[in-house]
Amino acid sequence: MLNLRAWVAPVVAIVLGCAVAGARAQVSLINVGHINNTNNNGRAFDVAVSGNFAYVANYMDGLRVYDISDPFNLVNVGHTNNSAENVASSQGIAVAGNHVFLANANDGLRIYDVSIPAQPKNIGHTNNSTATRAYAEDVAVVNGLAFLANGTDGLRIYDISNPAFPQNISHTNNGYASSVAATEGRAYLGNGAVLRIYEILPPAIPVQQAFDSVAVNDITVSGDYAFVAIGSAGLRIYNITNAASPVIVATINTGSGAVGIAISRHYAYVANWGDGVRVYDISNPAQPLNVGYTPRIGNGFARRIAVSGSYLYLANSTDGLRSYAILPKLAIQTAAANTLHFSWPATADFRLQAKPVSGGEWATLPDVPVSAGAFDELILPQPAAPTLYRLISQ
Repeated sequence: MLNLRAWVAPVVAIVLGCAVAGARAQVSLINVGHINNTNNNGRAFDVAVSGNFAYVANYMDGLRVYDISDPFNLVNVGHTNNSAENVASSQGIAVAGNHVFLANANDGLRIYDVSIPAQPKNIGHTNNSTATRAYAEDVAVVNGLAFLANGTDGLRIYDISNPAFPQNISHTNNGYASSVAATEGRAYLGNGAVLRIYEILPPAIPVQQAFDSVAVNDITVSGDYAFVAIGSAGLRIYNITNAASPVIVATINTGSGAVGIAISRHYAYVANWGDGVRVYDISNPAQPLNVGYTPRIGNGFARRIAVSGSYLYLANSTDGLRSYAILPKLAIQTAAANTLHFSWPATADFRLQAKPVSGGEWATLPDVPVSAGAFDELILPQPAAPTLYRLISQ
């Protein structure tokens, strides 16, 4: 169990009897870690997390691997830059198993074995573009296929069943491809000012089902919904149950330029460029609610986000990589028959701790929270003596 550091705890500690009006849906983002490897023109453009490691597409600096087992102390443990003559720039990144897939601008797609994270090894490379301005910007990996948003070259699909020898098995070009997401049997492509949805039919032939004219910076799919960062217009949410006829269910202005998005449980985390990061409650996708915010730090620009457990990792351009503790605010209300009702946003797995106001140690309560949609809840007997409560991450 990883406890939040002591100085963070007061953010979520509540004294018995102090109900928190309006805090039920609120989330705090606390910057707890930072590392910056901007030598060799490094800029954190994208980040992917797997286990205890974060993998960063670091622009002209190539691939960086960070140990995030302690989010308060990010450690650079691996680095490689296999771009031809170091002129390509690492743009987008995806992780699948022990392999990292890097969209490497005019260098194409690079594949790394990261079974030893401190020693990333380039085992595969392909650059099948025939376009004069092809520029690999983003990559998604699903079920042995890699989907590459390849600039003016459009969308390329690779069979990566053998990562050392990626095979280009399909290609379509309907405009500049800058962002891509994929699920079983579908691809979602940002074609500049158009969002396109493709059914991927055997043998991986993309067949366009629908499109929408909207600026696309990033796409994430969760369940029956696609979440799209659309720049100055903010965040747009589509119901994609019917790929041939997606329905716009909400568009919300994020106040700046939405360029990256990650979904975790009932929350959307938006990298908002010069505005920092915003958190939206999407338990009702038709009515996203801004429930958390952290402003821009330093000279960085929030580009892409990865969420793992109760921590958020931000690729912050020239500012490097930042880690944030995602702290749900604990609400306490008096319930019937001398009981207390505890509730907090279900951003990750948290347990409730208590200790007497008079002194003593924090103790984790054995009661397991009950899921209530976007919230976790507990109903407990009212203690005999004044008590402090707080949440800790699992």
